[in-house]
Amino acid sequence: MANPTFYMRVPPSGPIVEGLNDNDSIFWDAARKVWVVKPGTSGGGAFPSPPAGDDGFLPRAGTGPTEGELEYFGGAAAQIVVWSTTNNRWEAGAVPTGVTIASFAAVAPTRFAVGAVDANPQFTLSYTGATPDSVSWLDNAGNPSQPLISPFTAFTSPFTYTRTTIGGTYAATVTALLSGFSPVQRSVTFATFCAPVYYGASSSAGPYDSAFLLGLSTSTLATSKSDAASSPSILTMNTTGTSGTRDFWGVPSSFAATGLFDVVNGFGVGASIVNTFNHVVNGVTISYDVWKSTNELLGLLVSRFT
Repeated sequence: MANPTFYMRVPPSGPIVEGLNDNDSIFWDAARKVWVVKPGTSGGGAFPSPPAGDDGFLPRAGTGPTEGELEYFGGAAAQIVVWSTTNNRWEAGAVPTGVTIASFAAVAPTRFAVGAVDANPQFTLSYTGATPDSVSWLDNAGNPSQPLISPFTAFTSPFTYTRTTIGGTYAATVTALLSGFSPVQRSVTFATFCAPVYYGASSSAGPYDSAFLLGLSTSTLATSKSDAASSPSILTMNTTGTSGTRDFWGVPSSFAATGLFDVVNGFGVGASIVNTFNHVVNGVTISYDVWKSTNELLGLLVSRFT
């Protein structure tokens, strides 16, 4: 039988699709949620039976991307056949395109001192492909899922976040839905909670306590002594000593620093711990070590912990 006519109907009466060739086959693609037609070879053969409950090989409401869509792989490129209610017939249309979340990012700042509050963080998104039907987001703090408002490219969390543990984080996941396609998701860590690291030159003879640390010229946030996300990177610290001063560094004891290293000249820096005490950061008590250079270090020193 050459060039048989194949009838496809939508209740209560339906359109007709023609042009299937001998031994072509049609089947339901559960992953893409479309009826797929693949050309066969000459020699005859039976069409497969539709799944139970589906009428005339057509996607029914709730089982397909849109009532009356058929993807046909009959040539060099796929084609889509869509039922036209205006012309009361099946017509060629564009191949369905899924949606991809091209980017999902938190607006700075994303790093906070332990005990600080990240209030109402903001996010931006972008997409490629089709426009999603709906988008929602969910954090890992136990808050309820939140819908986004079209065009789904930015939102502000109504929630606040804090951690009391160094290195604690929060993340969010967005889910985009498009009829006929599986949900797509993308996640981002939007808040990392750190400890301040203090450093600078001073002529003080002590006491080397919290007031002293807070009086040093510079502080940066880090989660470890080799925290590549700190600023500057890899917890590199610049101190500028003058006559009569020593260089000082205040670092959480949990960072387990064993010394300091001159990044520019490539050798160790003579320094030792002169005090260990409990320092309070935003209500969080953290044990700190205060390091002091053995000698005056005149000029700029670029150092990191070992």
